Amino acid sequence: MTDRSRGTRAAAAWAAALVLLVLLPALPLLTGQGLLVQHDIWISDLLHSQLPYKAFLGRHLAGGHLPLWMPDIFSGVPFLAQVEAGALYLPHWPLFAFLDPYRALGLALGLDIVLAAVGCFLLSRRLGATPAGALLAGLSFAWCGFMVTHGRHLNMHAAASLLPWILLAGERLLDSHGRHGGPALAVLLALQVAAGHPQITWMSGLLLAARWLHAATGQGWRPALGSGLALAAATGLGGLLLAVQLVPAVAFTRSSLATTPPTWEYASAFPFALHDLWTLIWPPAAGSMEGYDHPGGNTIPWGNYGYAGLLPLLLAFVGLLRGTGPRRLRWFWGATAVISLLLVTGPHTPLWRITWTVVPGARIFRFPTRFLLFVDLGLALLAGLGLSALLRRLPPRAATLAGAAAAALTLADLAVHQGERFPIDDIEPWRQATAVADALGHGPAPPRVWTLDEIEPWEEAFHEARGFTLGTAPYRRAWQIPIGSSGVLTGLRSASGYARMVHVRTAAFWQPYNRGLLPLAITARRPTPDAPDMPPALSALLDRGAVTALVATWSPRGAGEPVLDQPVHVFRRPSALPRAYLAPSWQPVEDLRAAGRWMLRDGLDQPQRPALEGGGPPPRDDGDIVPLTLVEQGTDALSVQLPPDSPAGVVIVADSWDEGWRAWVDGVERPVLVANGYQRGVVVPAGARAVAMRYRPPGLVPGAGLSLGAGLLWMVWVGASRARDRRGDRTTNSGRALISS
Repeated sequence: MTDRSRGTRAAAAWAAALVLLVLLPALPLLTGQGLLVQHDIWISDLLHSQLPYKAFLGRHLAGGHLPLWMPDIFSGVPFLAQVEAGALYLPHWPLFAFLDPYRALGLALGLDIVLAAVGCFLLSRRLGATPAGALLAGLSFAWCGFMVTHGRHLNMHAAASLLPWILLAGERLLDSHGRHGGPALAVLLALQVAAGHPQITWMSGLLLAARWLHAATGQGWRPALGSGLALAAATGLGGLLLAVQLVPAVAFTRSSLATTPPTWEYASAFPFALHDLWTLIWPPAAGSMEGYDHPGGNTIPWGNYGYAGLLPLLLAFVGLLRGTGPRRLRWFWGATAVISLLLVTGPHTPLWRITWTVVPGARIFRFPTRFLLFVDLGLALLAGLGLSALLRRLPPRAATLAGAAAAALTLADLAVHQGERFPIDDIEPWRQATAVADALGHGPAPPRVWTLDEIEPWEEAFHEARGFTLGTAPYRRAWQIPIGSSGVLTGLRSASGYARMVHVRTAAFWQPYNRGLLPLAITARRPTPDAPDMPPALSALLDRGAVTALVATWSPRGAGEPVLDQPVHVFRRPSALPRAYLAPSWQPVEDLRAAGRWMLRDGLDQPQRPALEGGGPPPRDDGDIVPLTLVEQGTDALSVQLPPDSPAGVVIVADSWDEGWRAWVDGVERPVLVANGYQRGVVVPAGARAVAMRYRPPGLVPGAGLSLGAGLLWMVWVGASRARDRRGDRTTNSGRALISS
């Protein structure tokens, strides 16, 4: 056996050991016995957004359908075009399509941890680390503060786990002056975008550009130009490969809350607390939200956490000054960590303001604390190089033992400090939180619910549990309430939800926590324990929204027919309008503002008369509405049957309107109008028999064409690279033959 093959086998053994080590803290997630229950300041992004999205996706993938529209939250939202849902992140497809969503979530997190660890291991090896040093780097990065605290953002966690692989492909591209690594980099970038967190991809692009500039200063202009062109081509091709999602996403963004003009106040909100710098050295010195001992302030404590292990931190300084690998690369990663740390501090230094003003794309995002990802990766890589330098001074057997000891110490250190911020609870009580759905029944048409004061129960649970110091029982009780998008997990539909990418019309009615971003809000006073009567305006909005059930932690008067009082109060609302009905007349309005004004004032005594934009003068017939039967076909199409001899009027579907919906009345296409500010309406003539609706997100067809073309270009690039490699092999072999002769 050659020395090279021995080295390869040794590296593979260290990599296998790394996989086992990084999975140990997550073992309950992998066996299906535990659930990650990280809590935000107000509500859990993981449980109330990411998990419901993935459960919805998996349910429909199992039926052979990729959903374009999600009718289960906000009375309906685009799904494929909502990038944060990660609809096209292929590694998650088999998990959520074939497994219980709770179990699939644990395995998805485990997959991310392994990808992060192995990617960092390979990147560290390429930079010059020994296998033992690379193991320490992979362990430190996979369980660093950024990766641990952002388990609550499954899309961000998945995107961050791919960063080392992207940089690895980038290093290969730079080392070969653009001849190798380009196709792999394009696919990895597309995969990272598909994971569902554009900010991490933007940051990855910044780091790739910085690394190219760094490499170009040590090369001639020809190699730098070749690698630069290849890098640009791979980046562009990666985006085009996912154009089938990105083009609809851009189109949807124009009508969502993301169109809010960027401001410095928004970008600098929840700034880094400088005392949290101690968490990089010793976490207990700064306290934590989970331990209920963080000083607080206008900040997000878990977002400021970047601890990557005390030993890796110390070894990082050794790696910077005396580590293995090229000195230029060590200093690049040292500079990356320092500059990123300055960015993390946000408005405390001028650097974030300069970046926000000058760097393209920076204005789209906030939370500069996410640059902790680069801080933690830089520390992990330098630690691996530092340990490698120290181990090379030892005999082989002693070096192996010292490397194993360093890994064991680091794992124990991280298990203690990161475990508090990565709380795992028994999964069964969460699976069994079905009281609301059981009380309302499991019929063919899921009931649409609305939860009163939906954020407060989780805020109260946080204080009752004092973070996580008194256990998870308060959170389990709060989980019984269908908050945000979580009702999806128990077969409910919600008039509200938890997402930022929502049409501004829908958000105006159902998104109270983003009121500061809304150009217009259609609101009605809500009942309180001190004033418990349901206000008529609120009841009217719920009736028009076909909300058939109301959920609350207390009992408002006039909420409906009580069907459950423990563990939460549930009321059936018989006054709710049907989800589909024919109205013989309507109230013409000009826009959303006029619709809201009419519904909350003059229209309160006309609950069955819809406000309609663009419908022209209404018929004079003011008779009662005609309830209609609505049949859904998948998630993206539906049909409504009208009775014989139906009058002229407008068919209302009390689901959210979007530009991608089209309608046909008895086979003839008719425009889909905006009804009641955010719903769908189709004007029909007398005697109409059927209305069919179908959803296709704007930009889907051109996006699919671009993705197909990008796929063909990618195959051409791969073929050209292989052909060039074969020509190079023939040339090398011919040269060797000539020398031998």
